[in-house]
Amino acid sequence: MDIVKPLAFKLLEGGGEVRCYLEEDEHELRQEGCKVAVGLLTDDGTLEAALTNVHTFIPVLPDPAIIRDTGDLEMVREISAAAVFAARGAAVEQTIIPVPGLSASSELGRTFLDVRQSFLDKVDPVAVIVTGMLWGPQRPFTEVAGSLGQDFRIPVVAIEDLIAALSSADDREGLSGVWELGGEPYPVGSLDAGASSAGQAGALLNQALEAGMSVGSSAYEEFRIAKRSVLR
Repeated sequence: MDIVKPLAFKLLEGGGEVRCYLEEDEHELRQEGCKVAVGLLTDDGTLEAALTNVHTFIPVLPDPAIIRDTGDLEMVREISAAAVFAARGAAVEQTIIPVPGLSASSELGRTFLDVRQSFLDKVDPVAVIVTGMLWGPQRPFTEVAGSLGQDFRIPVVAIEDLIAALSSADDREGLSGVWELGGEPYPVGSLDAGASSAGQAGALLNQALEAGMSVGSSAYEEFRIAKRSVLR
């Protein structure tokens, strides 16, 4: 919800209609003027119906920091398959999807790479924004960063930058391609996780980060985003 709410509010500023598809109703979004459709993220039929007359579809996938086992990986695949099916069936004008840029040499990275490729192969037009690990007060990665050790260097992205990129991409008609939202890696030891520094990263996330995460910064130039520091 830390992506959905601020992104929805940002899009509403432009004067357009915003519809959010969630597994539970959200009254704050309704009060701010959003339409809310409720259904399982894996229910492709309900999601397709919710996309009726929707111009731009922005699917938000599970954060890699919450993925613990192969069952969670399968959930990511099912959610992405439902999103691809619904985007094709509802014939939305454009799809914009953020995907973490984890190395294909890890199981977690391969899962997200497959998701990315599925959208590129089956949805047109589609804009893919490949991100570093997202940093913000409610992000799972914020909770686990302190357990990764001083030797980790990871491209970390302020969540506000992702929201700015998605909002800017939404202003384009027929946008299609792949852009990177990451830049230079931060030493994890320099990130202030505060009281959350004792949190433990899951084995799959540790393996993925050890395998590598390398994303560039083309999205900052393309969408004219002033990069925010994640350092506190």
